[in-house]
Amino acid sequence: MDGYRVTFTIPFDGDARLLQLRPTRCILINFPVERLYEPKGKNTGSIVLCAEILKSEMKSHLEDMTAYISGVFKGKFKDYRQMICYANADIEGYNKGL
Repeated sequence: MDGYRVTFTIPFDGDARLLQLRPTRCILINFPVERLYEPKGKNTGSIVLCAEILKSEMKSHLEDMTAYISGVFKGKFKDYRQMICYANADIEGYNKGL
């Protein structure tokens, strides 16, 4: 089917290994990532996510294409953000216990 592949790049800083950990609270879904670039020196890392959108879907959103694609990204990244919050809470609790 004809369609488009939209790529989203999200910069991040910190230890990329933390992205592999499962927090005590978690969402039971897969988190597909196209690529992961770890931070190096002063350069931030980045997470690359992709969304595939059918051409027929895009046609129905021609007038608000930017808003539509932004909504697709926000929908995909919402669960990632929640898992990051869960991991941060676990890390914060661990560090306070030290």
